[in-house]
Amino acid sequence: NPWLLPGRSLLDELALWKRAGIPVADCIRAATAGACERLGIELRGTIRKAKYADLIAVDRDPLADLGALFRPAVVVVR
Repeated sequence: NPWLLPGRSLLDELALWKRAGIPVADCIRAATAGACERLGIELRGTIRKAKYADLIAVDRDPLADLGALFRPAVVVVR
């Protein structure tokens, strides 16, 4: 679908999950470690020694405000 923007679409979906009553921590875990586990990509999804890391840093706690993920302060690739 040309109207689904990578990254933004995922965040929109997480916001819908939250609205449906799924706890924010579970939403974030499903989008990170949970997705990698399901896809069989063990070298990604969590922060551990010897793993690849694509990270974002946010100014606010995303558990308190999921909207913080929409405005990353820093993006680190690998």
